[in-house]
Amino acid sequence: MSVRRPGLSLRATWAILLLSLLVGLVLFMIFSGQTDTPWVEATLRHPLGTDEFRRDILATILAATGLSLFKGLIVTGVTLASAVIVAELVTLPRTSSLAIVVRAGASIVESVPVVLWVFIALIAVPGPRLVVVGVAFMVVVLPIAAHVLAGEFSRLRSALYVEAAYLAGAGELRVLARYILPNARAVLVPFALQVLGAAIAVDGAIGVIGLGNRSDLDLGIFLLRGKENFFMHPHIFVLSLLMYLVIYGYLLWFGSVTGRSRSSNGKTVPEMAGL
Repeated sequence: MSVRRPGLSLRATWAILLLSLLVGLVLFMIFSGQTDTPWVEATLRHPLGTDEFRRDILATILAATGLSLFKGLIVTGVTLASAVIVAELVTLPRTSSLAIVVRAGASIVESVPVVLWVFIALIAVPGPRLVVVGVAFMVVVLPIAAHVLAGEFSRLRSALYVEAAYLAGAGELRVLARYILPNARAVLVPFALQVLGAAIAVDGAIGVIGLGNRSDLDLGIFLLRGKENFFMHPHIFVLSLLMYLVIYGYLLWFGSVTGRSRSSNGKTVPEMAGL
């Protein structure tokens, strides 16, 4: 009897994600040529017409979808990479003070929704919106992620194969890379999906409340513009909302794929509080 390897499904889902980003970029390059006048009606070249900035609506919304995913992936990757380093330091001997700081930071951050922390930083800190939002999100989520991963790392350090690796003379980096991280995937991957979904939602929320530039390739901005022009151009709002449904539907499907392998190990993943 053959057993299906969950890793193959995970690689397939990542391939689909990267392909969708590439398709969005190609479509934007093909259809993003500006017209002479704004709000041109639908044509063969511009299937949904153009917006007030004379850009193809379909291409720009698809490009905004890909950009939202790309920004979310970058922020999630940097946040979790930093959290892995902090969690590794927390679980090492003689680092109890750092563990206390991480637990306290996680408790403080979880007391207020992440999106409010980001809004406060965006209003109080001068600088480019993209940089401020990304850095604020990473700083706020880092203690939560480090606390979750530290608990899993501590559990894995007591496993027999990890103790055997130490007895064989393996260093900390080798143990982390070869034994702890691969076996922490059942917690790391679904938690990464939560962080990715939160990053996309926070970025969109900033656009919806009008804190971004109206010409930005941002799905939240498109939702705001679609609401304002709903009676004349309802397809902007409908397509923007549909893209969000596609993104989160994809994340739910990805989570179900990882959940099948996670359930076989009997592990559960803590949810991010305060989103």
